Amino acid sequence: MNVSPTLQQVQDAALLQGVSAELAEQFWLHYEAQGWKRGNNQPVHNWRALMTLWLRDVHGLSAQAQATKAKNRVVHGPPKVCRECGKPGTSWIGGKCGACYNKELRV
Repeated sequence: MNVSPTLQQVQDAALLQGVSAELAEQFWLHYEAQGWKRGNNQPVHNWRALMTLWLRDVHGLSAQAQATKAKNRVVHGPPKVCRECGKPGTSWIGGKCGACYNKELRV
């Protein structure tokens, strides 16, 4: 009998390979929808190995590339938020988003 993994198990295994939780969830959702069967309708016996192949074939990513990508994401830190309104964004003037900065200019 083949037991399908939980989303948490897939995300934990992905984390060990340096793969993002988002990609792990995509993998899990894909095979969960397929009933954990391959394209030839054969049951999946080793989902960890399948995840590695899926990343390489579907996303063109090796575990090494994903690890580098994840490491860089951590180095750059979380997205910034406006210190006035708390809205996330990428364009900042003095720690404020463009809308809050422009509002300050109008006053």
